[in-house]
Amino acid sequence: MPEKIILAHEAVYVSEANPETNYLNAGRIEVGFSEYCTTDCILKARPAYRFETIGLLQFLPFELPEGSRILNARLHLFVNSTRTMTSCIQIYPNAQPFDGSTVSWETKPVTALAPVSVLLVKCQDQCSYVTCDITQLVTNVHKGHVPGFGVSLVADRGTLNTVRFCSDKARHPVYASIEYDMCCSPPCPVHAQTVENIFYEHIFEEEAAADAVFTQSIQVANAQTITFFVKNTGTFSFNFNLQISPDGIDFSDDQQMCTLQANEIKSVTPYLFAKYMRACIRPVLAGGHVKARIWCQMQTLDYTVKDQFSN
Repeated sequence: MPEKIILAHEAVYVSEANPETNYLNAGRIEVGFSEYCTTDCILKARPAYRFETIGLLQFLPFELPEGSRILNARLHLFVNSTRTMTSCIQIYPNAQPFDGSTVSWETKPVTALAPVSVLLVKCQDQCSYVTCDITQLVTNVHKGHVPGFGVSLVADRGTLNTVRFCSDKARHPVYASIEYDMCCSPPCPVHAQTVENIFYEHIFEEEAAADAVFTQSIQVANAQTITFFVKNTGTFSFNFNLQISPDGIDFSDDQQMCTLQANEIKSVTPYLFAKYMRACIRPVLAGGHVKARIWCQMQTLDYTVKDQFSN
């Protein structure tokens, strides 16, 4: 499958604590919430002040071969550090352009009202890349339906943590990957048609001691058939089920569920359709250390037109 890699042209963050400061040369992107205490807080028993940091990314316009169809697009960021078990970072499209060399908290761009994806960062992700699905956004930008002003990375307000990503283009650059295929015009009566199966997959390695462990959300709007495979690569038994979501943020349980013993593998197909899906693992014994390898394999149909007189 052809793939195009696009490096981030701008990768910067802005801080509410220093609203006029530009952090382009910091070499990192900070996203999250922090607290600081003043003398007044201590003497008068007032709560600490909380301030926010937001990441900003901008990509240059890209081109694909004429007639291409985007199958999958993902955002990739390298995690320098994080302190909590799991941090949830929402990806918002920017509604305004920004200049990475001058942007600050006071001049940061306005964003769309709803996020297009969610990036989950776990403790074990430190010193490695994490990724999230941005297929719908990239497709809309490529078709000219929305402006390509980049995205804002905004942390969940319920978590007191700052995730630090690398923005150094020479070491661990921020980038987007786009998988696409070459498709022709839709079938018409005077042509014979050949139907080709398009296959792609996502693979997750999950390990944690928690009440529940979740994979990153996957956009499955274009998939016609979906199968999840899960293998228990640890020693503790766990329950496995799928979760579905209309927006990649709020999830509900699908009806399928299974229990896996050590070294056991099973397959699950979703019962209900949704735009986003993810897998959920819950240890049978509370606090059990679960370890699993999960495959999400998807298939859709591509109609390639072939002239009836061609050989």
